[in-house]
Amino acid sequence: MITFILVYFLAAYHGLASAQNSEFVPNPAWQNPDITLSLEERVAIAKNAIEKTLSMMVDENGQLKLEDDNYGAAGRFFSQMAEFDMVTNQTIYKDQLFKFFPQVLSFQALNSRPGFVQGNVSLFIFSFTS
Repeated sequence: MITFILVYFLAAYHGLASAQNSEFVPNPAWQNPDITLSLEERVAIAKNAIEKTLSMMVDENGQLKLEDDNYGAAGRFFSQMAEFDMVTNQTIYKDQLFKFFPQVLSFQALNSRPGFVQGNVSLFIFSFTS
């Protein structure tokens, strides 16, 4: 047991010593972190990313492809769509988000386990009536 502890500490010390001796050289692009893209270019990049993700999440009929109970990823993406509209002071994705909301609720209703909202609402009602 003592041999194991001794070997462990020697290996840990050797790892620290070699990490301190290795020279970290950052990428030269990191040395000047100024954003060189214009606001319009950054908005275009974000919009293209949202459009690409939408093309992967929505089928030809405009229906969501929610699989494997992955509500979290869809919810985060929907919040990013809404945030994009808010930050750019536009309503590009507003109608799509309103169209997706009933689809998500109907998909969730088909699932056997209650979602976050139903579970918390029933807990709130139970605690309020008790």
